[in-house]
Amino acid sequence: MKIKFKMQRLSYIWLACALISLMFSIYLGYRFISIQHNLQYQAKTNARQTTDKAARELNRFITMLKPIAHEVAEKIGSSRMSKEEIIQLIKDKKPDDITGLGVAFIPYFMDPETEFFAPYYFESDGKQKLSDLSTSYDYTTRDWFYPTMKSGGGFVDPYYGKATNTILADYIIPIYHTNNQGKKEPIGIVYANQSVEHLNHILDTLFLDHSGYWAILTKKGTFLAHPQEQLIHKQITIFDIAKKIGNFALVNAAQKIIEQKPIFFEYNNEITGSPSWLFSEPLTDTPWSIMGIFDKNELNIDPQVLRHNFINPSLAAALFLIFFTFFIFSLFTKDYPARWWVASIVISLALIGQMIWVWYASYTYPEFHQKKSYVVKNKGDLYDYLKKETTPIRYGIKTEDTITFKHKDSKRDAPARDKEEALLHGYKNARYIPTGIFINSIQFITSNQIKMNGYVWQRFIKGIQDHIPRGITFPQSSDTSLTELSRITEKNIETIVWEVHAKLNQVLHFKKYPFDTKALQIQLWNRYTKKSVVLVPDLSAYQLINPRSLPGIDDDTYIPGWDIVSSNFGYKKVNYSSNFGAYSVGQFGVYTSTDKSGIPELFFDVFIRRNLIDTLISDLLPIAVIAVLLFVILLTSAEQKLMVIGSLASVFFATIFAQIRFRSKIPEAQVVYFESFFFLMYAMILVILILTILKYMKFTIPLLQRRDNFFMKILYWPVLFGSLACITLFYLY
Repeated sequence: MKIKFKMQRLSYIWLACALISLMFSIYLGYRFISIQHNLQYQAKTNARQTTDKAARELNRFITMLKPIAHEVAEKIGSSRMSKEEIIQLIKDKKPDDITGLGVAFIPYFMDPETEFFAPYYFESDGKQKLSDLSTSYDYTTRDWFYPTMKSGGGFVDPYYGKATNTILADYIIPIYHTNNQGKKEPIGIVYANQSVEHLNHILDTLFLDHSGYWAILTKKGTFLAHPQEQLIHKQITIFDIAKKIGNFALVNAAQKIIEQKPIFFEYNNEITGSPSWLFSEPLTDTPWSIMGIFDKNELNIDPQVLRHNFINPSLAAALFLIFFTFFIFSLFTKDYPARWWVASIVISLALIGQMIWVWYASYTYPEFHQKKSYVVKNKGDLYDYLKKETTPIRYGIKTEDTITFKHKDSKRDAPARDKEEALLHGYKNARYIPTGIFINSIQFITSNQIKMNGYVWQRFIKGIQDHIPRGITFPQSSDTSLTELSRITEKNIETIVWEVHAKLNQVLHFKKYPFDTKALQIQLWNRYTKKSVVLVPDLSAYQLINPRSLPGIDDDTYIPGWDIVSSNFGYKKVNYSSNFGAYSVGQFGVYTSTDKSGIPELFFDVFIRRNLIDTLISDLLPIAVIAVLLFVILLTSAEQKLMVIGSLASVFFATIFAQIRFRSKIPEAQVVYFESFFFLMYAMILVILILTILKYMKFTIPLLQRRDNFFMKILYWPVLFGSLACITLFYLY
């Protein structure tokens, strides 16, 4: 049989619709790529500029060692000074912004009766101390003594300093003295250094307002500074990390870094496992480089915007396939039954593809619904928020004085130091209490209740916060066990750690099930409610506060059926209708009270996403079987005649039982996404039942019931998947 084709008037309409849909699909696809590219380009530019700034600012604090060492070396070399004068010189010349300054002389130079003389003036535990290295070890045997005098000095490889009990980065310069023959000879060295802790502190305070984290890499590939201090102390190299994560491209990038070449590199972060950007810049006049690592998932982008722009091209593409199928269909000059089935299959596949595309978009760009809250991103933002929201106000006037600071060193970033010192001011006036949490177990007890096991701690300033009762409460808890594990006082800081077991009530929604996400919120209260005491997250207790690094969550924490996506601290104001008895009564009644509604409440949020594999199998499979059974009943309806009613009844009751089983998982009295599939099955059962009854009542619908329900059979899957696609867009778009 020869198949004939002919362009008809309707064919031009379908072709025009197909071409328009194709153009829209291409345009919307390009628009999505463009939006994503522009957002990433802007974020990448900001990250690069931040890294450049970090390199410039950090250079000041490292290269400042050089002029200090040269000045002291020249002063000692140009005149004969006594031991006391040398000690006083290094005390006078050491600024607060460096860790230590010292000198070390060749044996018996300063005193014929004393072999060694090596005074070292340094900062330790917040105090300036004086030590003599010769009392600890023979410094002349160290690589930084005689070899440095021969080489002429410079920055040396980091080493462990016994006096400071930390790793030090040194700039060393020889001291030259003119002998009796007028010849200059080395008599010792001057060294100025920065400790690893000091470098990390500098990075922390200079870049309070920035996300990401920083590392300093030596010329050997070891870390001089890194949030994970064990990498520094164990002398783990960036090459070791590259091999551990199996990224050999990172090896090549690391080689360029230690050669002090600026680079940009994309890889999966070794800490968070998320796609990240690595920027490096050389530190001028040193053999080291600074690296800035930024998590791409932490871009300031609304996931809903990306999800919508990701879905839109697929809608146009699905319409293109449908219209193009209609166009091909309209070219046939005769009514070939096979073309109907081909058209039905192609349209069904297009609708299935559209639905899966929306599923992927919803899973890739999840949206975590939280009540209005502030998310703590870094110390700078935290300061700004606390300054705005926690300053006591009476009748529009701030009742707490604004503080100003005088900076000892103009090179320091004044705004950053202001923020750091203002936070400290908040601690010292007893308003802020640093509080931390570390969770090692979370599990669902019911759909709206979780059980949490872990640790919480607080830090109090002795003599200032003694009047504040110690302890944490969890307002959401129906059962809490708090056991004190330790109470350590160091200087004037008292740190108390508790082990906590709590059952916490949660307000969770399941509308998008199984593509729903959950924001588990743990609300923290201090026991004290008389005054405006504010719990402040103890950010210094965490290596990273990047949400993707899961601060406050044990690496082994596992929630069955869920993936932990991120965690962070946040604040939210809760509208309380009571002052909890925190008021004072005078001669004329209540004259003052504490409005707890105006005080930001500290929350620790854990964001989780449902693991889809088990859900899709256990919940989607029954619906798929029911849909296939209905299609089989429709195919055999002519042979079954009125027995179709019995078959439909069996499928109906099977659907009810499947829905009851499904409904047991959902606590909310609302129709969730997957449950709407069951109602669609009921509608399909009802339609088949009605058409079957009408047929045997000899009330025919020519178009649908033609050729033993032929058109019903070919429309079954397109109508079913078209309805499912519409439902999917309604819930997940």
